[in-house]
Amino acid sequence: MQSRRTREQWAALIGAFERSSRSVETFCAAKGIVPKTFRWWRWQLRETASSHHRSESVQIVPVSVRGAAVSEGAPDVIMLRVENVELRIGVGTDVAYVTALVTSLRARC
Repeated sequence: MQSRRTREQWAALIGAFERSSRSVETFCAAKGIVPKTFRWWRWQLRETASSHHRSESVQIVPVSVRGAAVSEGAPDVIMLRVENVELRIGVGTDVAYVTALVTSLRARC
């Protein structure tokens, strides 16, 4: 009886599959893997990677604009795009608030 594979072993198998030009059925047959189980692990590892990417912390850094970029009558708004959402944030808005807002949006997009 085949012992259970670890997450790392599944990740290695899926990596090998993605580098191959074979179908799931052909690849699984050659490795003695049930295609349904293989597909589940492939989905599971993608979901984990996707949620890890979404949960990365947002870092806001201070930006100073000087010289010709600052002009009289320039709008007091910064435009920020998070995934497919465009935000217009007033200059001087609390950085902690913007960070929380961006983090929340990234978690939902």
